Amino acid sequence: MNTGNSRLQLSILDFVHVYKGSDASKSLQNITEMVQLAERWGYTRYWFTEHHNTTTLMSTSPDLLSMHAAAHTKSIRVGSGGILLEMLSRSLSNSIKLRKQVL
Repeated sequence: MNTGNSRLQLSILDFVHVYKGSDASKSLQNITEMVQLAERWGYTRYWFTEHHNTTTLMSTSPDLLSMHAAAHTKSIRVGSGGILLEMLSRSLSNSIKLRKQVL
């Protein structure tokens, strides 16, 4: 988005809600569509939050959501925009294991 001579860089922070009457599969489809739409509209980044022990949010693993979003987009930057520090060491360990399996 242009504002005069400078470019305003906008980002989205997604909590990845699982709405009443829906399921995780539909939420994943929704975020795929949202990140693609954000990319088309010129957003710079798409962030995922990290939440645990809730049935209404599916963002327990923002790194996996980020990889999914990156696989369905071309240029928008994706990543974790809110990480629980107490979960960080376990999350990093799991991410390293996952990346070793993928590579």
